[in-house]
Amino acid sequence: MSDGQDPAVSEGEETRVEEVRAVLREYFIFIDEYQKAICVREQCRKAVEPWYAGTHLRKTHKVSRVLTKRISKMIRQGEKGSDKGIPNDGTLLQEGLPVFDGFRCGGCSQFKARSMREVEGHYCRTIWHEEDKDYIIEQVRLQSWGGWGGSDQRFWVVEELKDGENEKIEEAPVEEAPATMEEEADPKEIPYNNSEESEDWSEEDGPEEREGCKEKEKFDGWEGDCFGWKWREAEHAGWDEMAGDWVVMY
Repeated sequence: MSDGQDPAVSEGEETRVEEVRAVLREYFIFIDEYQKAICVREQCRKAVEPWYAGTHLRKTHKVSRVLTKRISKMIRQGEKGSDKGIPNDGTLLQEGLPVFDGFRCGGCSQFKARSMREVEGHYCRTIWHEEDKDYIIEQVRLQSWGGWGGSDQRFWVVEELKDGENEKIEEAPVEEAPATMEEEADPKEIPYNNSEESEDWSEEDGPEEREGCKEKEKFDGWEGDCFGWKWREAEHAGWDEMAGDWVVMY
C-alpha cells in the first residue's frame, strides 16, 4: 500500500469511529463510577453494563449488527459480573433514570420498595412487634438501575434538589407499577446481582402546607394524610396515634 493511500484509510476509519460515538451519545449516558451505561430513550430509561451496550442497541432499538459490532469493539471493557453496586442512600439523582415514590424500612433502613405492602411484610416488623416498639415506615424517593421495567430493582434513596436544579430528571408516572413488575421486584425471588445483561448473556413539607392538610386517603387498612400513614386499627382500638402497630412517616 502506497503512502498516498494512508490518508484515505485513516479518514475512513475516523468516519466509522465518529459514527459509533454519535450513536453512543444519542442513546447513552455513561457512569464510569458504577460501570453503567444508561439508555436515555423514553421506552428504556434504564442502565446496562457497557459491554452489553451494543447488544442492547441491536435487540431493543434495532440498530444494525455491523454498527453494534463496532460499538462493542470500541468499548472493549467490562465483563459479565462487572457490577459495581448501587449509589448510597441520600445521593443526588442519576440523570436519565426515572424517580419513584417509595418506602423504606425505618428499622434497618436498608429494605426499600415501591409498594408499602412489600415493606409491610419485611421481617423487621416481627422483630419490632416482639419488642413492643412502633414500626416506622418512611416515605422516600427512589431510583434503580432497572428503571421502570428492568430486572435490576435494587433501590437507593435519592436527594432531590430544589428550585428546579433537577430539571433534567423526568419523573416516572406515580401510578402503581404493573402486577408483573411487583413480581419482578420481589426481593425473595431476585438474586442480588441481577440485571438485564445476565439474562441475555447466552450470546420536608412547610408549616402552611401541614396546617392546611385535612383530607385523608385510605389504602388497604392504612389511613393517611400529608403527615404520613398509620395503621387504621390503632384508632379503632383507642390507641394513641403513635402507639399503634405501625407508623409511617415522611
